Amino acid sequence: MSPHADVRASGDADGGNYSPASVFFLELAISLVMRSPERAPAIWPSIERSFQRMLEYADVLHHFSLERAVSGLLGMAVKILECCSEHESAARETTIPLLELIERILRCLGLLRDARDSTFDAVASQLAVGIERLVDTDAKTLLSVPTNWDILRSLLKRLAHTQDTALVQTGGDTARRSLAVLVEIVILLKCGAIEPALYFADVLDTLSAFMPSDRALAASSSPLSVGAKDGTAAAGRMSAVETASKLIVLLHDLQDIAKSRLADNDSASSPAALTTSPITAGRQLLPRAHTEPSVTSMVSAPLSILRLTKSSPLSMWISVMNALTAYVCAGNREVRQLACSYIQRALSTNLQSVNWVTGAFHR
Repeated sequence: MSPHADVRASGDADGGNYSPASVFFLELAISLVMRSPERAPAIWPSIERSFQRMLEYADVLHHFSLERAVSGLLGMAVKILECCSEHESAARETTIPLLELIERILRCLGLLRDARDSTFDAVASQLAVGIERLVDTDAKTLLSVPTNWDILRSLLKRLAHTQDTALVQTGGDTARRSLAVLVEIVILLKCGAIEPALYFADVLDTLSAFMPSDRALAASSSPLSVGAKDGTAAAGRMSAVETASKLIVLLHDLQDIAKSRLADNDSASSPAALTTSPITAGRQLLPRAHTEPSVTSMVSAPLSILRLTKSSPLSMWISVMNALTAYVCAGNREVRQLACSYIQRALSTNLQSVNWVTGAFHR
């Protein structure tokens, strides 16, 4: 059977059509790229359409075929990214075709965003493992192409929706691997490897998507023996609390990023501003809060202005505080206490900045 066979044909109950010939063809092509990633730009055009067709009709594809396609695409992307890292000191003309190829591979994977929940859940584990490997290989080079982050972010948010299922069935392995990706992104933000103004809001939005449901957190408060015939439920409950705790810590790291940007702004201020008294500075900030753009004005404002508004240190800090307050009402006492402690720490630390606190509470 041709590798371009119609994947829309009717299939079995395990997910859809299964063509051994198509799987063999794709595995052969994947092995060629894996062995010689520097030749991938010459190989990819002949197999790109086959992968696109498979993922376009993923809902009617056999789950085994889909798993092999997703694992193969991510494996090729990792190998090509490794090749880019090895040739980092070489001419830019050498790495640009490889980076463009990674983007095209991720665009194929991005087709899964429109798949049914049952289809996406079937490859959630492969996606989490592959994305984690990809980011661990060279996150800075990977994110040098903005489209790559847009695709990865949408896939991570889709993985967050499968979190409750993953916590029960696999002990939260999918959630942990997805969070490991976000940890790496936050580290890049803290060290200044990527621009916070471009990634801060997206990272915060993705972290919020991974917040465990109240049902999952509240279940951790019940006795272990109630309704638990084995250790699976217990592992899921522990994973829900662990996930929430990691999210709170990551939110605290984002607050540190906002505070560091405030310090940079203060150090770059004029000498006249440095001699202003705290009380006068606080009074000078109030009119700015009164004249902040309204919702209607922000809708019609250019995208660049909206990004500047959202990326100001004060806006970053308030956004993280709002995200932390969601955990204060969580269904688990341990999570509530941890969230309250970080909120108290943030308030006590930033009370040293009269300008910032005055503007924050005036908002």
